[in-house]
Amino acid sequence: FSAISMSTDPESRDNYGPFLPQVGSVCPGTGKVIAFNDVEGVRAAFETHGDKIAGFLVEPIQGEAGIVVPADNYL
Repeated sequence: FSAISMSTDPESRDNYGPFLPQVGSVCPGTGKVIAFNDVEGVRAAFETHGDKIAGFLVEPIQGEAGIVVPADNYL
């Protein structure tokens, strides 16, 4: 359930649920989705919520849409 809760792909989310509360790809402080390869989005989330983040999931190579390799500074 947690992986689907974090997905931004409508095809992955449709017909599933309920999703885990407070788990997802949206930064509560900014209301913006933290997209794959969005280093600035991750940085903003940590600057806003750093001391309250229990964990985060990073996808080193996205496989859902083919093999998508992020920028060198992503990890």
